[in-house]
Formats: sequence, structure tokens, C-alpha cells
Amino acid sequence: MAFVESAIVGQRVRTLQIIIGTMFAGAAAFLVVTLVIEPPKPPSGAGILTYVALAYGVVAVVVRLVLPPFLHQDTLRRLVRDERELADLGGPAAGATVVTDVDVLCNRLTIVTIITGALIEGAALLAIVAYLIDRTRLSLAAAGVLLVILAAGIPTRAGARSWLDVQQRRLDAARAARP
Repeated sequence: MAFVESAIVGQRVRTLQIIIGTMFAGAAAFLVVTLVIEPPKPPSGAGILTYVALAYGVVAVVVRLVLPPFLHQDTLRRLVRDERELADLGGPAAGATVVTDVDVLCNRLTIVTIITGALIEGAALLAIVAYLIDRTRLSLAAAGVLLVILAAGIPTRAGARSWLDVQQRRLDAARAARP
């Protein structure tokens, strides 16, 4: 990876670390406040909100696992299609801005990371609210697990570079296979 591309990746990863880290910090701070607040009534057992929070948490985790590969494959497919259409038109217009593969892939990584992080954060916040209302260990455990998953989603430079390398190989293979 060229120095300029490496710098772009580093900047994007740092921005994502700040965004996802802030999501985590906000939810964790809310959890701490919730743990400190005295319950207004004794725990009443798991209410409907706890079960809704658990269901939403499961859905958010499944989407977190399923959505990224689908969106990344779509990005590769679009890149190849757009290149073919551009070639059919005779190439880029004079003075057109050239967007590199790294730019497009970094944009997709940014979008997917923020979307999936927000889904997990929302589920964690709902579980914390459920704990605030129901005071069940089940909702507290769900909040803790979701916060761990959110923290695990904070990207690293090495991870992003590795992901970009894999995506670039897939893109090269798709380009080689096109008619």
C-alpha cells in the first residue's frame, strides 16, 4: 500500500475510532449512571421492555454480522459495473476527478462501521433503559454483552489495512472475470 493510501486509511481509522469510541463511552456512562441511581421500587422481574431489549439486541447482533459482507460485495460489484460503463463511454471526461479504489473502499468501511456501531449502541441503550425500569440482571447482562460487542467493533489500522487488502484482491478478481 502506497504512503498516501496508508495515510488515508490511517485518517479514516482514527475518525472511526473516535466515533465508535464515543458511542461506547456514552452508553457506558449511561450504564454507570443507571447503576448508581437508587431504584424507585424493588425489582419487579423481567418486564416486556427487557424482552424487547433482548430481541432487539439479538437482531442488532445478527445484522452486525450479516450486513457488512453484503454491503462490501455490493461495493465491489458497483465498482466493476461503473468501470465497464465508463469504458463504454470512452473513459473519464477531461478534468474529471479520479477516485481510487482505496477511496471507495474506505468510504464503504466508514459507512458500514458507523451503521453497525449505531445498531449495537441503540440495542445497548435500550437494554440499559430496560435495566433502569425493570432492574433485572438479564437486561444488565444484555447491556454488558452489547457494550463489549460495540467496543470490539472499534477498528484498528492493521485490521483496516488487512480488510482493504482482501477487498482489493476480490476487486481484482472481479475485474479479471468480467467480459
